[in-house]
Amino acid sequence: MSHSLLARRMGHPVRGITLFVFGGVSEIGEEAHTPSAEFWIAVVGPFSSFFLAAFFFVLQRATRASFTEAAAMLQRLAMINLALGIFNLLPAFPLDGGRVLRSILWRFSGSLRRATRLAGRVGRFFGYMMIVGGIYISFGTGHLLNGIWIAFIGWFLTNAAEASVQQVEVHRVLEGLVAKDMMSSDCPEVPAGMKVSELVEDYLLRTGNRCFLVIEDDHLVGIIAMHDLKQVPRDQWPWTEVRVAMKPFEKMAIASPNTHVDEVLHMMDDQKVNQIPVVDQKRVVGIITRERLLNLVRNRMRLQDELA
Repeated sequence: MSHSLLARRMGHPVRGITLFVFGGVSEIGEEAHTPSAEFWIAVVGPFSSFFLAAFFFVLQRATRASFTEAAAMLQRLAMINLALGIFNLLPAFPLDGGRVLRSILWRFSGSLRRATRLAGRVGRFFGYMMIVGGIYISFGTGHLLNGIWIAFIGWFLTNAAEASVQQVEVHRVLEGLVAKDMMSSDCPEVPAGMKVSELVEDYLLRTGNRCFLVIEDDHLVGIIAMHDLKQVPRDQWPWTEVRVAMKPFEKMAIASPNTHVDEVLHMMDDQKVNQIPVVDQKRVVGIITRERLLNLVRNRMRLQDELA
């Protein structure tokens, strides 16, 4: 939460906070613009843990004489937050300490890409060390579950470091591209009154397209894809119209011709869709599919590696 609040204060969009087995991750919509912003957004996390540790410790001291059980609980909370703060300060990207390291490397190198690659290598190193340490603890000391847990965290950290480096590379190759640069002008359209069975038999199976724009009176009224069809029982396809199964225009994620491509990618992830129509003045001028985006990223990264 502290990451998210500070990021929003600095003008960075925050899409949400995801909680999972290792804690939580702030889904900040874009990379920090400066090394100093990266530093403060990262370091506020461990500082919050240390603050909570101090807060619970003070409460524990105040209640230990009268409430033994409560004092024990507060002491445990203080130690957990202290340990979490120390762990997150490890210079292992993408932990908070690794992001602090990246901000420092970014400040002195002047390159976010170079700083991310170096921080990612350090993060993978710590991950591999935790995997080796976990294996030793499991079989060398007999603490099987503790060792497995540490090795699992190391594996997660190694993969997270690699994924974070790849994310920066993707943003780099998409930099400067807008929707009109890569959209396809071939937008398959179907009328809103068509039956779902007709859509499947005459369009879906014969063309290979996985989504279609739904048109009524020459206006875009929605979009229908494979996952929308699955919501309609198969025995109702012959008399269910496309307008019933489609995602209506009001709920669609759309892009303008000048929307940045990396923003389009974020829209796909947020809406959990694989295609985004490109609309200009309420007229569909193209469509961007996730497959087309991934092919573009793959080709541009391969070309830049060959030229490097």
